Amino acid sequence: MLPSNQTLRGLALLTGLVPSYCAGTGQFQAGPFTVGYSWVKENKDLLTVTATLPPGYQGGIGGTPEHPVLLPANPTEVPFPYTCVVKDPVILQIPVGWQIASATITTPLGTGNVIIQPGAVPSMLTIGTDGSLTPTDYFTPEPGYQLFFLDCPSALESLGTISGTILFSMPPSERRVDTIKVIETWKVAFTDANGDAVEYFAPVAPVEHDFANVTDIAHTFVVDASTLPCVGPTGAQPGMELSGIDWNLGNTVPVNASHLDPAAISCLLLGWSELPVPQLLGAPGCSLRIGSTDLVLVSPTPSGTVSVPLVVPHDTALVGLSVLFQPAQLDVPTSAIVTGLPLKARIEP
Repeated sequence: MLPSNQTLRGLALLTGLVPSYCAGTGQFQAGPFTVGYSWVKENKDLLTVTATLPPGYQGGIGGTPEHPVLLPANPTEVPFPYTCVVKDPVILQIPVGWQIASATITTPLGTGNVIIQPGAVPSMLTIGTDGSLTPTDYFTPEPGYQLFFLDCPSALESLGTISGTILFSMPPSERRVDTIKVIETWKVAFTDANGDAVEYFAPVAPVEHDFANVTDIAHTFVVDASTLPCVGPTGAQPGMELSGIDWNLGNTVPVNASHLDPAAISCLLLGWSELPVPQLLGAPGCSLRIGSTDLVLVSPTPSGTVSVPLVVPHDTALVGLSVLFQPAQLDVPTSAIVTGLPLKARIEP
């Protein structure tokens, strides 16, 4: 439960893949006291790679072709076994003063809390000539930001469908437009001479440990906690929703919107870029959030929902790109423009 003085009466954006292994397609919600991102995903990307660094190894790329991992050099005369686990660990950067209220995950094995730990997280280790293992190259936050390590409980690792929710809170003095960034990782464990595991978390996407260099749209999320939510004359707050179908090449993905006014002129805005600052459109909280390149006119059902099936082309040049959708409506009697919560999805192989 959130303390009563930690209220949020703002519209925030945190959509997309957070991260691609543990959090797939999902939806974003805003309420009077919390901001949350909920996801659902078929956890088919869970895999483990076990190998050995030979003596004299100069360091280089390991992992898989789809998700390479930088491995340390081995200057010793002893082979070093290691295990890389693609699961869900992410390094999350949020502004100082913003808080993670809770994070839960549900799998076929049960429900539990996502592990949330603040502080330093190593992104590489060094193997000494004597065979010692020392973590180095820690993830570095930008000034004014703090880092959290998020991981799913090992007891809940599963190859089935997983879902979860992360809740954020911003005190009244911290309500502004800001950003949240994530770096997805492999968990890499080496075994030292005593049989003990020494771990680091190799950045997978983007391949960075300094958050100042994380600028791509897939891992940088604009959050607007400065205004009231945008609602239409009916009191509904439109929003985008994606089904739990991954945006893999060749997939047909239904793009859904809900809480629309069936009597209003409606469209879905499509874009490939996110505006660094929302462009207000008049009413409090109503703003354009994406660099729109196209729009699709839609007709909401009487219950205020829309579903548009989109086919992801078999074009490898699209892998890694992010596409954004935002609903917009024109209320004809009042000429009011109502915008909804956007959604961001990343195209995967």
